[in-house]
Amino acid sequence: MPSIQNETGIQNYIQKKKINPNNIFYLHNDVFFEKFKNSQRQPNLFDKNGYEVIYNGDTTKTKCLGTVENFLRSYQLSDSVLLDSGRTFAQETRFWQYYKGEPVVNPPRGGDLTIVYYWNTYAGDKKNKNFFNEIEKICKERPDLEILFYKINCDVREEWALKYLISEPESPQNNTH
Repeated sequence: MPSIQNETGIQNYIQKKKINPNNIFYLHNDVFFEKFKNSQRQPNLFDKNGYEVIYNGDTTKTKCLGTVENFLRSYQLSDSVLLDSGRTFAQETRFWQYYKGEPVVNPPRGGDLTIVYYWNTYAGDKKNKNFFNEIEKICKERPDLEILFYKINCDVREEWALKYLISEPESPQNNTH
């Protein structure tokens, strides 16, 4: 079950798991539920032109984290890859913000390959830590490619007005039964 997080809790998680804090953004609360259900737990790759890369021919979004690691280790700029021109890195960044809701003024830029990974503190913390560290390691091992890695936190944050998520009991005067 998702837990409600505050800035301190998320920062403590990042420090405790020794996750590189560079390029961490937060999903904007207006699109949280829509993006959360569609993007959670799967890394998304974008090419140097900003189009989504369908790596390993997997269009089902069921790829495992190891598949993206293998792709990053073997990818060459001269490789021909399957692209989804309907989804771009620029479109993806429109949903990002800084922790307290401040918009991202200068949009993040893409590299030869850009990885976008939606994560949270309550699901698969070991999986996240290992994935983050492995991707950072691969980025360093590939000086021939500019690989940028963006980590988008999807925790429900306590400062959101969550009353619309919690059904309040019906008051007796409104009960017509």
